[in-house]
Amino acid sequence: MIKNQIILVISVLSILYLLNNTQDTHGQKMALISSSVNSELTMYENSEKGISILYPSNWQPLENEFGIGFFSLDMFNEIPPGISILIKPTIANSVEDLVKSVITDTTQSVSEFKLVESSPFTLGGMPGYIISFTYVDPTQQMEIQTLQAFTIKNGKDYGITYQAPIQQYSTYFPVAQMMIDSFQFIESPLGTLQ
Repeated sequence: MIKNQIILVISVLSILYLLNNTQDTHGQKMALISSSVNSELTMYENSEKGISILYPSNWQPLENEFGIGFFSLDMFNEIPPGISILIKPTIANSVEDLVKSVITDTTQSVSEFKLVESSPFTLGGMPGYIISFTYVDPTQQMEIQTLQAFTIKNGKDYGITYQAPIQQYSTYFPVAQMMIDSFQFIESPLGTLQ
């Protein structure tokens, strides 16, 4: 299941790359990056999934059966930065077990995996874990840096992933950090907090 999620994230990034063939000047690229970092924020709420998160208004939310993705509309990037939220039934006994499983599966699924950080973290008010790693995207042959925050609540894994080419990672990191910090659990349609 985790391999499928990794493949899904890599596939989405590859599709975005293929859709993007726009070239422009450095000044225009910097203006678009600045607009993402300084953009007004929009609240995304999904009562069925029991979550809310803030995202830049110039990013596009995309929902599918696996979760929700938020992607910069900055088509000047070869691979636009993005955040994805995956929610699935848990098979782990703890967040630590979940993280060990993710690291093991990712190590086996990508080229040149390097763990940068792994530490306890609070996500949506719940105990969790955060990891950061780099790898080489096999389709684009470029180094990608990834940050993932995890928690388990009511028998479900909640994972938020931020990915960007390593050269853009620090540029969009403040946006990713703001989004991860804004993540909350909300009431479901049945009136219970997820």
